[in-house]
Amino acid sequence: MINTHSAFIFGHTINITNFYFGIDEGFDEILVELNAGAYSLTGFANELGRALNEYSVIGNNYLVSLDRTARKITISADNNFSILTTSSSQFSLSAYSLAGFSGADKTGANSYTGDDASGSIYNTQYKLQKYVDFEDQQGKQSAIVNIPASGRFKEQVSYGALKIMECELKYICDYALGKGSVIRENLNGVADARNFLLYLITGAPIEFCQDENDLSVFKKCIIEKTPDDSKGTKFKLKEDRQYRNTFSTGVLKFREIP
Repeated sequence: MINTHSAFIFGHTINITNFYFGIDEGFDEILVELNAGAYSLTGFANELGRALNEYSVIGNNYLVSLDRTARKITISADNNFSILTTSSSQFSLSAYSLAGFSGADKTGANSYTGDDASGSIYNTQYKLQKYVDFEDQQGKQSAIVNIPASGRFKEQVSYGALKIMECELKYICDYALGKGSVIRENLNGVADARNFLLYLITGAPIEFCQDENDLSVFKKCIIEKTPDDSKGTKFKLKEDRQYRNTFSTGVLKFREIP
């Protein structure tokens, strides 16, 4: 049972539409290229740091850090550099927005913090139901069990630990609620849930924070299964029988990843 609202941090996918991060180390624009892929927030910050260090022409030592509470990224280096958030030649294909950097070019310093939060966050409107923690549902991946002829014992060969979390998102709605309601009002509640689920079924990694008030404690995971698909590639928002225009997801299963 969870006594707090939970949060899911998501949205960190790099593809052909957003893989550039233009900077200037004092000579000319450097088009830093991020590797395409789906990342968690932490993984995205690591990838940004890797790319900046790889493409530096002066050997600038870049450090990318996170304020997890605000979901803001800070980029620091040994020497001054600029982030070309306005003037980059590849602005339309940049990752500035995903990293939280906007507005005028960032110049004249060796450290910059994003203007906005990185990625997206889904906060539950009602505390998670039918919850089973990752630590309470474990097994082995690709287990092969052999029973010798004596039948006295089992030989087991397995590859990797498997940890599964289960939960149900309930009372998803987008209408005004009365004072004192146990359901948290969100006038975009259905759209927000739908956007989160659409991202989830792509199989991209996310970060699950059991307590939304402490985003520093999280588990990286991917969707393993939904009520509508054993591979987690489909979802259905099912209307509540008692409350019209109020929806639930059924039990979702998530698999923890490194």
